[in-house]
Amino acid sequence: MFMDCRQRPGSHGRGLRLVICCEGNAGFYEIGCLSAPLEAGYSVLGWNHPGFGGSTGAPFPQHDADADANATDVVVKYALHRLHFPPAHVVVYGWSIGGFMVSWATTTCAATSGPLRPLPSGDVEGHRGNELLLRLLQHRYPAVMACEGLTVVTRWLRAGSLAQEAAFYARYRVDDDWCLALLRSYRAHCEDRQEDEEAWGSLSPG
Repeated sequence: MFMDCRQRPGSHGRGLRLVICCEGNAGFYEIGCLSAPLEAGYSVLGWNHPGFGGSTGAPFPQHDADADANATDVVVKYALHRLHFPPAHVVVYGWSIGGFMVSWATTTCAATSGPLRPLPSGDVEGHRGNELLLRLLQHRYPAVMACEGLTVVTRWLRAGSLAQEAAFYARYRVDDDWCLALLRSYRAHCEDRQEDEEAWGSLSPG
């Protein structure tokens, strides 16, 4: 379902941008997340997972990854080649299992919004998924991903083969058990801090 707002783009020109909406599990575009960007004045393209709503296909876990990837590819190509939206004006928006399609589309089709730096074509370091991974790690583990940590992870992402990755591990003497223990310790610390905050919150006058 396509809602074209290009004829009346509004003062901010939002109608000239297309938001492709990817619904969550058991969700479908008729009552899904597309209402938010539509109300904000954007052009919107809604679609259903294979087997959801009135679409064909089988909504089974063993089929989901390939079927959703293929469906997403068709939807994005439709937006670019049939609806004629330039890639820079396409935003992919989703929730729950729709996040898989968002991730697939942004890494494969590079239809990502936001101030991401231009990436070299054909370079594994320039894969869009690596940009998203770095941002996630910096947000989730700010202490680990400071300065040296960021540099090391960025170098690791440059590995273009298993041999290069093995050489990287040997150079930095990566101890998988130590890394997992450190992450578990960090997680336990965060959980303890959250429990303390909740305990103190329960003592406040209500």
